Amino acid sequence: MPFHRLLLAVALLVTPCLSACSTPILAPREPRPVDVLYRFDNVRRSAGLDEWTFIRDILQAHASGALAVQASNERKYDRVEMRDYSARLVLHDAADIRQIEDQLDRLSVEQIAGERTQFALVGANLHFRSNYITAALDIVLRGNSTPGATVKIYLDPGSDPVIVKANQYGAWAKQIKIPPDRRYVYGSSEDAASGLKRYFRIDAHTQQQEPLSEEQFKLRQ
Repeated sequence: MPFHRLLLAVALLVTPCLSACSTPILAPREPRPVDVLYRFDNVRRSAGLDEWTFIRDILQAHASGALAVQASNERKYDRVEMRDYSARLVLHDAADIRQIEDQLDRLSVEQIAGERTQFALVGANLHFRSNYITAALDIVLRGNSTPGATVKIYLDPGSDPVIVKANQYGAWAKQIKIPPDRRYVYGSSEDAASGLKRYFRIDAHTQQQEPLSEEQFKLRQ
């Protein structure tokens, strides 16, 4: 075989190998767990339809562990019960968020037992478990103290408290930002007349206020 043809044959054999060998091999993407708080309004339950069971099954299919569910604002119209729900869960991966959204969208146009579902997804607050992305949940924290008391809300250890004044009835409210996985917010109040201090914590999910001793307050997590 002439030498130039031999070189051409070698080049044709080597070129595909070089092309294939130069293709980078990508490592599989690591799952990225994420904490999510979903909120739903107007979830119905009747004799033939319980919308929450379908919503819960969708969320649970993507959750790592059990859901933390809270039902509120229960009301009844004729034979239909309605509730608002919130559910905290940890997803296996951030990609599950889109899958859940698609499944909820499909559920919202289905007819079950002859009835169309009518729930509303009103919010999804995320907290990525990494050093790169965090999300804060805006809530209006409400509580009760003595009239005119100075209330201090402690969001993080070592940080300055958020201060708010109770009104003439002892009620107070303050909009704050907290991580979605934060359960309790701690605080103290000082009576305007006597200077007596009281300590408490408020469930950020249910807004229930619980009195604490000074020792319990100091040991807060």
